[in-house]
Amino acid sequence: MAISILEQQDEAALKALKQFLLNMSGPKAIETVLVQAVCGCAEERPDVLNWVLAHAAQLEPELWLEQWAGGFVTSALEQQGCVLGREFRFEPQPESHELRLHLEDSARQILLERCSKGEWLLLNRLFGVE
Repeated sequence: MAISILEQQDEAALKALKQFLLNMSGPKAIETVLVQAVCGCAEERPDVLNWVLAHAAQLEPELWLEQWAGGFVTSALEQQGCVLGREFRFEPQPESHELRLHLEDSARQILLERCSKGEWLLLNRLFGVE
C-alpha cells in the first residue's frame, strides 16, 4: 500500500498515509514502512524515487531519509568491524552541501552483501557512493 501511495506522487496522499500509519502503530513502525516503500521505489520505479527525494521533507519527522541512511550504513559496517574514518567516511560537498560516502573495497563489499538492490540504489542517490 505504501509503495502505491508513493507512486501517486501526491503530497496529500503521503500525509494521509503517514496519519493512517500513526493511528495503527508507533513512529518506529512508520519509519520502517516508509523505508521499505522508498527502497521498493528505488528498485522498481526510479521516477518515483526522484519525486520522493525531491519531496523528502514530506517524510519527516517520521523518516529523516539522510539520517536513516547514514545510520544504516554506519551500523551495517561497524557491526562487521569497519571503522568510521578508516574503511568508510562521509564527506560534505562544499558546492552542494550534500554528503558523499567514500568506501574502501572491504566496506563496499560488506554493503553490497548487506543491502537490497533498492537500499543500494537509494544510498547511491543520497550519497553518491565512491
